[in-house]
Amino acid sequence: MNYAYERGARSTIPFHWDDRTRTLSIGERKGTYPGMIANREFTVHLAGTGASGDKRVQYAGRKLSLMLK
Repeated sequence: MNYAYERGARSTIPFHWDDRTRTLSIGERKGTYPGMIANREFTVHLAGTGASGDKRVQYAGRKLSLMLK
């Protein structure tokens, strides 16, 4: 671990949930730093749906949306 974040090295990924359409939007990644993981897998769980409601999504830094039931 290092303290590069103290010098501004960071990356953020915005998430937004729309309850009306039951859509999760994962926004475009902002920022970068040495050693950052370029591709990630997120497991999304909608509370109250049990494990069968889990969805896995590959994220490479670009915006994407998931409709959840």
